[in-house]
Amino acid sequence: MRPLFGAIATALLVAAGILFRGELTAWMRLHPAFFPAFVFAAQLSFVPRIVTLVLSGLLFSPATAVAFTLAGDMAAAMAVWALGRWSFLHATETLIVRPELVRVRHFLTRRAPLASVAILRILPVSHFSTVSMVSGMLGIPLPAYAAGTLLGCLPTAIFWASAGFWLGS
Repeated sequence: MRPLFGAIATALLVAAGILFRGELTAWMRLHPAFFPAFVFAAQLSFVPRIVTLVLSGLLFSPATAVAFTLAGDMAAAMAVWALGRWSFLHATETLIVRPELVRVRHFLTRRAPLASVAILRILPVSHFSTVSMVSGMLGIPLPAYAAGTLLGCLPTAIFWASAGFWLGS
């Protein structure tokens, strides 16, 4: 039931973006800083990332759309990572004691943190805020986390913002 609700909500939001594109574009030209803030709030509200990406393409040129969504994405990613690290890192360190889980945690956090985050960001089935929270909980170092987030979000931002732009053309 939840995936159906998510699919319907996503389709309705994108359809609203198409129907009200003129009004939204005019308003966004007057208030361009609103869109990264909207993306930030959407990520914290667990709105599927594809919604903001397609809407950005409907409202802006692809380059501007990518820049605005990445700005909001990065801000939200850092905020949720910090919350996960501050709130749950100690608990995770004390709860993950089984050898196989310790090895997985070590791989994710020490051996390949940048690649781990980038791959999780690219996968269409991994939820944006969940990846952020778990990355903070596991103690993935901030520089690797930030770089992995940027590298993983960039391809999907380019693709979906461009798709939104072409959809609205």
